[in-house]
Amino acid sequence: MKKGIYNIFFGIVSQIITVIMGLILPQMIVEQYGSGVNGLLSSVSQIFVYLALFEAGVGTATMQALYKPIAEEDGDGINRILSATHSYFKKTGIIYGAVLAASAIIYPLFVEKTLPYSSIALIIIFAGAGSILNYFFYGKYRILLEASGYSYFVNGIVTMSYLIVNIIKIVLISSGSSILNVQFMQFLFYGLQMVGICIFTKKKYRWINVHEKEDFEAISQKSSVLVHQISSLVFSNTDILILTFFCGFEIVSVYTMYNYLFSTVMTLILTVVASIIYVLGKIFFENREKYLVYHDMFELLYLTIGSIIFSVLYVCAIPFMRLYTEGFTDANYIDYKLPILFFTMQLLNILRGPCNNLINIAGHFLKTKNRAMIEMVINIVVSLVCVKWLGIYGVLIGTISALLYRTNDIIIYANRKILNRSARGTYKRCLINVVCSILVIVLYWKKNYVPDSYIQLIGFTIAHGMVIALGFLIVNTILDFKSVKAFFKLSLKKEDRE
Repeated sequence: MKKGIYNIFFGIVSQIITVIMGLILPQMIVEQYGSGVNGLLSSVSQIFVYLALFEAGVGTATMQALYKPIAEEDGDGINRILSATHSYFKKTGIIYGAVLAASAIIYPLFVEKTLPYSSIALIIIFAGAGSILNYFFYGKYRILLEASGYSYFVNGIVTMSYLIVNIIKIVLISSGSSILNVQFMQFLFYGLQMVGICIFTKKKYRWINVHEKEDFEAISQKSSVLVHQISSLVFSNTDILILTFFCGFEIVSVYTMYNYLFSTVMTLILTVVASIIYVLGKIFFENREKYLVYHDMFELLYLTIGSIIFSVLYVCAIPFMRLYTEGFTDANYIDYKLPILFFTMQLLNILRGPCNNLINIAGHFLKTKNRAMIEMVINIVVSLVCVKWLGIYGVLIGTISALLYRTNDIIIYANRKILNRSARGTYKRCLINVVCSILVIVLYWKKNYVPDSYIQLIGFTIAHGMVIALGFLIVNTILDFKSVKAFFKLSLKKEDRE
């Protein structure tokens, strides 16, 4: 329990610092180098999101494989799994390096020439070279620490490295330094992580040996996991690449600003969930009947709180953009349609969250990988068709189309195939919160609130957020009284036991 509290605390602190730096740096980059360079950096970062797929499948598969030997304190089992991961990482690290070099040579040929060819190539190398350290040196140790419940330490090291590097970036930008010098700091970020994680792991687990006989069978689901990771990355990141080639870096910069606002909040929610999800996993394998009760309670909280948070974010999105982009003249950042589309995307992510977690806990990667591939195809095809006529709205519609399909598929699959019950209860909770969210959009559509300062914006957000939250809670209590009653009954029982 103590580890869970630490994980939540450090996870939230990490996200807050990431948000603050993520707001400061893009603004400084736009002011110093222009929206074109900011769009370029956002576009380049997407290359490495996709290159991260080299690790994605084996990383998740390794973490799940480690849970059992860690619980049984089986050091030999842990070493065999880590040895298999180390062997895989060495091979993929070489491939990653080759792809990185190819990207640095080819990518600058096909994008808008915001900077000279050599500068774009170096930016790509600086942004990606640090990941090679992950493959060859510390990636396997990071996975072990997270599987052992030491996510708080990993978050602490990553956050400290991130903070140091970004402070240096701020100083460099303020002094008028070259964007190449600024981006070189990305490599330093990975270097600091490597040193901290390696030292801690060697000290905590002196018996670790990644040269034992490899247990490749333990991570055999990596291919199925990879399919899911690819699908997830497509609807999260393909939009920027399509916009890069069809609409230019200024539009990419606009997209990035709104996406950062909404996706950062989603990441914060997922950080909290990831810190406690091991509890649901344990209950699932111990007592299925008990899990049903906890699943419904988790679903009620997740859907209601998530919908409230994103409804409030929708309301304050345009006022925030007015403040944040004040003085930006090379692109139009005030667009009332964009918050609705980004809100819809994240609301669909919220609705499928609990059932998606259940699929992961149950390990149904192989059984659902074809469904994930269909989601990916829908996203790409619809986005490519619509971007020609609708531009930035087209790629967002493509993502929403894929999410509509996959959200319904996940809800139906998790309830029928894993919980062996009807999905009616889940759909009822979804419908209640969707209707409340639509009412928020209607009531606040084009409300032209223009704050004079961030203090005013915070006050506006708190005041309207309280009203919106109260509305959601009242409607959920009236229309889903049985679930709300069950939640309080379970909470009171747990309180009495404690």
